[in-house]
This record gives sequence, C-alpha cells and structure tokens, in this order.
Amino acid sequence: MLGQNIQFAFFLLFRFSVYIYLCIISNYTNNLISFSLVREKNEKPNKFKLPNQDDDGIAMNTFIVCVSPLYNNFNNAAKFVEFIEFHRHIGVQKFIFYVSNVGSIVQRYLTYYKNINIADIFVWNLPTGVDAHYHAQLAALNDCLYRYRSKAKYIISLDFDEILVPVRHKHLNHLIENMSKAAYISNYVFQCVFYRTDWDDDVRYSHHLVKKLNIESLLKTKREPKPWPYNQRSKLMVIPQKIDITGIHTIWKPSDPGLKQFFVPFDIARLHHYRRFDDINNNWIVDDIMVQFQEKLIDRMIQVFNVIEHSNVSAKTTELP
Repeated sequence: MLGQNIQFAFFLLFRFSVYIYLCIISNYTNNLISFSLVREKNEKPNKFKLPNQDDDGIAMNTFIVCVSPLYNNFNNAAKFVEFIEFHRHIGVQKFIFYVSNVGSIVQRYLTYYKNINIADIFVWNLPTGVDAHYHAQLAALNDCLYRYRSKAKYIISLDFDEILVPVRHKHLNHLIENMSKAAYISNYVFQCVFYRTDWDDDVRYSHHLVKKLNIESLLKTKREPKPWPYNQRSKLMVIPQKIDITGIHTIWKPSDPGLKQFFVPFDIARLHHYRRFDDINNNWIVDDIMVQFQEKLIDRMIQVFNVIEHSNVSAKTTELP
C-alpha cells in the first residue's frame, strides 16, 4: 500500500514533531490486522497491530470526548470529577484519556471510571516538555480520532481545564438538533472564553457546599468580556468519518475539500477555559451561566466521591497497541 506522510510544520521548533502517514487501503484488505512502517523499500518490515475496530457496545450516536494528555502528576480529584460529571450530565458517554503520569488520588478515579466503562485509558509515554509540543497533544488527538471513528457519531476534543457549555440547551443531543446538520458540515467550532482562576471566587459560595467541593466552574463566575475569534483557542466537535486530520483549534484536513466547518454562535454554546494568569487584569464581567447546572453537578459529584470513599479501587492503564 502506498503511504502519504504529513508533518506539521508549526511544530518543527521542537526536537520531535508529529508525522501522520495516510495509507490507501484496497477492498481486499478488509481483514487487515497489522501494518509495517519503513523508511526504505528494502528495509526489514516491522509489524504494528491495528486497534480493534469492532463494536464494543458503544452506540453510534454517542458523544465521545478525547482528552489531551494528562501529565505533571495531576492529582486534583475535584477538578477531575467535575470535568467528567458535567460532561456526562450534558450527554457525553465515553472519555478517552492519554496518561503520561497522574497522582495516586486521580489514578483511583481514573480506574473507577474505567471499571464502569465510562473511560478508556492509554499510557502516553512519549517525549514531553521541550521535546514535543504540549506532550504530543496533536498525536494523541489524531490517535483518538482514528481509534474511535467507527464508534462515535461525534468526537469532542478538550483539555482538562475546559468545559463545553450548551447555553440554550441542557443536552448535546438538543444542541445538535438545533444546529445545521447539512451534508457538507464536517465539524462544529466553539468559541473560547477565559474564566481566569486568579480572579476572586463568587462570594455567594463563600460558605456553600460548592466551596467545600471546590467546584471551579461554579466558583469562578468572572470571565473576559470578549470570546476569542473562531479557530483561535477554539475547540472542536467533529464527525469523525469526515475528518482525515484534526488540529487542536481547527481542522487540518477534511476527508473531502468540499466539507465546511460550522461556527457555533457564542449564545448557543461555547467553550469555558479555566486558567490562571500571572498578569494583573481587572477587565472582567460576571457570567454565571453555569448556575443552571449547579444542583445536578453537586449531586453527581457527591455520588462519585461517596462511591470512591467506600471502595477499594485499583487497576491499570492500558498500553497502546
């Protein structure tokens, strides 16, 4: 089979860059289970096992979230559970994690979600830090795209300090039903707005259960006045069969040049990015749109904390094939 390799020039400043090899697969290779990747025709073939594409019980109308790599011994259980339980509440049914390293507390929660078939976890021992852009985030997102493209109708890519918030609808199914589903749409783009975590917590929660549980999306109600432009800091929800290569903030290669992105209006749905900044900036507005999810989010998080507290969860992550 012939292969086309693509290197992302933006990341050539790093020692390691992402290459994607696209191979033309003939009809007679339907039962393909492995492949070789060599630099020269006369080079001894190696063999890599292809991920299993069989149906594992996930419905085709599922929303799946591909999470950028976890690293730096991340160990914030409250933030971890908030991220998963909020997105579960709005309709996400599966989370895909690429783990360089996490702390022992978060490992228990990862294992819990894996055991109840909410999360798939893969070891991500790739070059990190200055050697590869953001722990090879782009490689992880494209691995996730291809690994799950036959198992999900929509794939959402997110960082762990981001949440996708439907503004006019409380469920992703309702959101999709009210957006364009034209055949030429390959993906949906959500504008990003920063909720700076260096700004003070909402005083309404000073002695509230929200404060005790440290629910960041409810404590932080001050945001920047303007969202970022589309394709800058944006995140994507893609129809995986229509994407050959995904980028981080925009699509790099649709499966057909006639396919188009749909730019979701900010007042329909948006991306909240919770991040600390070191500069002094008091240009903010209060936007407590997340209050509508408060009761359900608290209940869901308490339920998970109670389960973990009274269980002996221990398991392993999964090696990449």
